[in-house]
Amino acid sequence: MEIRHTNGAFFATLYAQQVAELNASKDLRKVRNYYDGLYKDPKNKDLKDVVIYERALFEEKQGDIPLTIDLLHQAAKEPGSNPRLKGYIYQKLAEINLQEFKDFRATKYYLDSALTYIRETDPVAIAIREQKTKLDQYVFHVERIQLNDSLTIIAGLSPEEQEAIAQNFIQAEAERLIAEARAQEVPKNSNIFNNLLAFSGKDPGASFYFDNGVAIQQGALEFGRVWGNRPLQDNWRRRSAIFQTTTQPEQNVGSGDSLASVENPILAGLPTLEGLLSNTPNTPEQLSKLNSELEESYFELGKLLYFDFKEIEPSIDNLETLIRTYPNTIRKPEAYYLLYLAQRDSNGNFEQYVGRLNREFPESQYTFSVNNPDAASGNLAALESSKGYEQAYNAYYSGQYQQARQVVKTTLGEYPLTRNTEKLLLLDIMVTGKLESRERFKGRLESYIENTKDEALVKLARNMLKPLLSSEELAALTPVDSVATDSTQLASNKEAENQGKKVPAESPYKLNESQTHIFVITLSRSESEAAKKFAWRPRKFPCQQFSQCKAPHRKYEFEPRECDLYYKSIFQR
Repeated sequence: MEIRHTNGAFFATLYAQQVAELNASKDLRKVRNYYDGLYKDPKNKDLKDVVIYERALFEEKQGDIPLTIDLLHQAAKEPGSNPRLKGYIYQKLAEINLQEFKDFRATKYYLDSALTYIRETDPVAIAIREQKTKLDQYVFHVERIQLNDSLTIIAGLSPEEQEAIAQNFIQAEAERLIAEARAQEVPKNSNIFNNLLAFSGKDPGASFYFDNGVAIQQGALEFGRVWGNRPLQDNWRRRSAIFQTTTQPEQNVGSGDSLASVENPILAGLPTLEGLLSNTPNTPEQLSKLNSELEESYFELGKLLYFDFKEIEPSIDNLETLIRTYPNTIRKPEAYYLLYLAQRDSNGNFEQYVGRLNREFPESQYTFSVNNPDAASGNLAALESSKGYEQAYNAYYSGQYQQARQVVKTTLGEYPLTRNTEKLLLLDIMVTGKLESRERFKGRLESYIENTKDEALVKLARNMLKPLLSSEELAALTPVDSVATDSTQLASNKEAENQGKKVPAESPYKLNESQTHIFVITLSRSESEAAKKFAWRPRKFPCQQFSQCKAPHRKYEFEPRECDLYYKSIFQR
């Protein structure tokens, strides 16, 4: 990646090393010495990251990947005048981790770091965000599997074992934070004179205990491990406080010691024992949620690895773990199909999954697909399957259910995976509702709803399922969490209905009193016989209300019912 800068001579010379012809080891040493010279030159103190970055690109061309990574890490830490370069450094680290190591997780996080230094509108940033889409999904599922798997194991332990694990984690985390703080400290000369001068304030003396932040934190950690959450104060103060508490119980003691309120900045983010234990799943609902998430992540990770990352072996591992750990998963037919594809691509035993699909899921579209691996696909297949669907649909609505089922089976067998597959499967389920038991129909609908991705078809299937459910099952299917059911809300809704719709102030419709106004009253045969005295009232009412009234009366009869149709013009025109 080219870095533009005002110092043209510097960059011209720097870039020239990338295209120089190197025929001997002394040429390599010459170039490396040149980079070292640029790095040490005081005039280039604001360009050190550029020098190291270019040196890393040079070493990458020589095939030294470990050295390249070390140099890129160094370049990221060096000060520089161009923040955008840091983005290119992290992007290069992501590229190496992806191409050389296939470390998708590291790639994702390096790209995240790169985006923090590159403008959102930059074409490079746009390309990185597109590249990150699948990587984000991959890392999400990998980390969820790691977390939920660990929580599931911990949930199976006794409370004492859970507490011991939490304490060990807190201790290890504290030691890690202290080690990081120690690594960031600037080393200073350590001798007896510096320690003596520390008392006079002339030299901070890092080796002196009270001037060494890390040593203080280690002491605080050890104090907490031995004495617990006790204020740090002199023994005579504590004994005096105990005595005063016995004589004056309402007095607040210990607040005057400044050491007791000193914050621990290094260990501020350390989790507490209570917090860790509260996050441990112990109820059946929590464990069920964990397993549901694990089931989903194993499946989605297997799909990502096969289709997007072309990693067949890891894909097989995740899908086999899914089937082994969750043998009743609703994703089993598609998992079998993915394993069939992966084993076929790797010259493995794919026939076993053909047999499993035919035995366990004979009506699945994936079974039709493995039985006819050479089936047509694309637009031609979609067109032909549409014709089959139309033929089966007409047969179903004409009551020829066996014929409809046969057409569906034939179409799915010839064109198993097209955009019409889910519609054909739903039509076959509708045939099941006509020819087979109620329970069989209900079971197929529930399975279809879980596996289908077309929202419109899922909604249609739910509407078919609702009449088959009990009141409890229906409540679970359509929760009313967001619907207010209190009496005040119901009353408000009813009042709103009674008010009717108001005509907007800027309505395009205008009142014209000279137009004909018609009153229409329809009566069934029995209603007409029972309301004979009512017939004269529509004639009389308009004339009483309006002086210029013409109220002709007509009666129309319709078969198989008789209706009185009265229409009145209450104005001249």
